[in-house]
Amino acid sequence: MSYFDDLYGPKASLIVPPPHGRMEKDTLESVPKFMDLIGANPGEPFIHSISEYGSINMFFSIPSSSARGGSRDYMLSIVISPAEVRLMVKITQMAAIMRAVSGVIVNHYRETEEKQKDPSFNSEPQVILAEPQIILEDLLNEVMKYLKSG
Repeated sequence: MSYFDDLYGPKASLIVPPPHGRMEKDTLESVPKFMDLIGANPGEPFIHSISEYGSINMFFSIPSSSARGGSRDYMLSIVISPAEVRLMVKITQMAAIMRAVSGVIVNHYRETEEKQKDPSFNSEPQVILAEPQIILEDLLNEVMKYLKSG
């Protein structure tokens, strides 16, 4: 999952599973740059494919009173390396699950922002990120099962 940092631009915020090796890390860190694409519609997945990897990506925004413009922009991505045609065809069929997962993540951050308005709320940033991490791990497990199925 990537987000658009107001100061630095697109950045990876959660990568599940963590990258192994420099080449994999470089590949996964290049994906957030898709947030700069003009013409991609929020809530509508799009495919990107080169010989090293392929991905299905979807932009979504989370309303936030503390963000410039009133919302934070995120992108959910499923990356496959190498970009095998059979697997790329299968991930193109995952639009509905990507919409559902992004909806759960949006709700988590909305609820967290509401809780933060309460002066007694005290949570570390890693706790706030824990639920999206679990959601992405569950998504990874489902994607792996789906890609291995006939």
